[in-house]
Amino acid sequence: MSSLRSERGEFSLIGALVAMVLFGGILGSTLSVYDQFVKVQAETVSRVEAQDRVRITVDRLTRELRNLASPTPDRPESVDRADANDLIFQSVDPFGPNSGANAANVMRVRYCTSTSATNATLWRQEQRWTTALPPAMPTDSACPGTGWAVQQAVASNIVNRRAGLDRRVFSYNGVATTSDVTTIHTDVFVDADTTKQPPETRMTSGIYLRNQNRRPIAAFEAPRVTPAGIVLNGSLSSDPEGEAMRFLWYDGATKVGEGIALTYRPTTNGTKTITLKVYDPANLEGVASSVSVPWTA
Repeated sequence: MSSLRSERGEFSLIGALVAMVLFGGILGSTLSVYDQFVKVQAETVSRVEAQDRVRITVDRLTRELRNLASPTPDRPESVDRADANDLIFQSVDPFGPNSGANAANVMRVRYCTSTSATNATLWRQEQRWTTALPPAMPTDSACPGTGWAVQQAVASNIVNRRAGLDRRVFSYNGVATTSDVTTIHTDVFVDADTTKQPPETRMTSGIYLRNQNRRPIAAFEAPRVTPAGIVLNGSLSSDPEGEAMRFLWYDGATKVGEGIALTYRPTTNGTKTITLKVYDPANLEGVASSVSVPWTA
């Protein structure tokens, strides 16, 4: 076999071909490694971007919930919908003031997820108005639904419902009505590619609604039977925000009087079922447990 160089110091043809083959093999391996690196890097960037979009969205949602529009008699509730994957609330618009009679700059905001089981999108929608009273909330339950002036896909690759799971995006403080919601917890699972490692990332956040009006608490002292009637005292009642309350007294289903204190004289003998209901300025209701009182005129 001839040497790589001839005696005159020149490369032989065979030697040059061998060198080219070796160089091609090394170059091919290097390009293969580089190509794999580029793919991994692209997947990493995609995963980080998906996580960042969710993080930014959750932070924005938290800020808007902190600006929850405080309920008033004409706006008794600030949370309009509190479902597992659909949250609608009224918040103060930070970019006001608005024109018209909406002096408080209140707007309605919706966050919801599409129904995809493997790669859902988190949407944000807005409804604004210039009237003193808010318009009716859009009733479309689809996500994103119609009737909203502004809508934006704010995060993607949401996998809360992946692989037969049905994990809530939003959870609340175990209440039956939106007027009693005081805490909202966000729990988002994100995965840019469910077929590859690493596994899904979980991002959570929770907030106490400091501006949410809470239901008043109705309570009254044990009724005293006197010759003048049944003496009722609702001074044990309280309102979490310290607002003034209306006191309504009932005998069974019949309203018998108003006021924090009342002397009720029934017109018939027998056991009377006394109930107290209290209302705050936003008309939220608190109901005390009924008490049976025997009465003889």
